[in-house]
Amino acid sequence: MPITDQEIADLMYVDPGKAVALLREQTKQEVRQEYAQHQSREQFFKDFYRENPDLSENHVDVLGVLNSRWADLETMPVSKAAIEVASLTRQKLERDRRRMNDPAAAERRVMRGGPGLDGMSAADAAVISNSQDFDEPESLSSIINRRKEARYESAGSRRLSRRGRSE
Repeated sequence: MPITDQEIADLMYVDPGKAVALLREQTKQEVRQEYAQHQSREQFFKDFYRENPDLSENHVDVLGVLNSRWADLETMPVSKAAIEVASLTRQKLERDRRRMNDPAAAERRVMRGGPGLDGMSAADAAVISNSQDFDEPESLSSIINRRKEARYESAGSRRLSRRGRSE
């Protein structure tokens, strides 16, 4: 039966040597378990890609399917789950290929939640409106310098307006 954290805390006062020994043993067990899980995962993917070499270039998609369907897959035997992941990944890749090649779908694609001019600072909006040619990207340092100048000019005009009021 594993020892609880409270029991270890009590042992720290009664028998510190035993408490340290128990902590070391618990740590070793945790590391062994992590290592075993890591090795199992590595072996799963090694076997998976040996059986499905066509999916080896699409590891991100395989992981996405595996993670999104984990609730269904975790109760399956490993061999059946691997077959299911391969099938679902191939279906996903085929859907993606069809969408990319469909001109009507390309017209419907819209970037949502992306940047717009609403809610931007004037300096950011100016950067976007001034760099519409996109042929040669503006360097980060030139953007920073232009923003500094704009802040300096803005601060200078505020100082002048304050002086005008006090006189």
